[in-house]
Amino acid sequence: LDLASVGNISLEDAAGIVSSTLAQFNLGAEDASQVVDILAQGANASRADIAGLAESLKNSGANASLTGVSLKDMVAALGVMSNAGQDGAENRTKLNSDLVSLTTNATAKDTLEKLGVSLYDSGAKMKDLDTIIDDLNTSMKGMSQEEQISTIKDLGGTYGMTALAALLMKNGTDQMNAAMDKA
Repeated sequence: LDLASVGNISLEDAAGIVSSTLAQFNLGAEDASQVVDILAQGANASRADIAGLAESLKNSGANASLTGVSLKDMVAALGVMSNAGQDGAENRTKLNSDLVSLTTNATAKDTLEKLGVSLYDSGAKMKDLDTIIDDLNTSMKGMSQEEQISTIKDLGGTYGMTALAALLMKNGTDQMNAAMDKA
């Protein structure tokens, strides 16, 4: 696998990473090359490495898939976090915490309603992560710093707020996705 050479990891580890990622995102074996490409692009476009991305996906991949976040958007979000100095599996678990909080926490749901932000499109399908982040940024314009911090905490919880803050400060994942497309 090319992932082994890009990630400077063994073929066995590369195969394990690909098979785990395929399973987490309900992808078939025919999607293996796409998984390799996305992980390699994410590592090349950010401070993250293949092993770190794989470890992060172990902590968050299944919930990302469940909520409709694509592998590419998840890797882009992890790349944004890595570039913001949030390395390591625990820090990236915070992104998983955000996904769970945004979709299930009553306080987060109330806050989203107050902000006028919906996670779902008119067909009840979850919007892509970058659109949600853009909508949140738009809705928080004009807020004081104190209000922004309180809102981010209400949305992501105490544990997940650092991940959400990193994504909000970088205006989502569109720049990382563009960098990944060039990598």
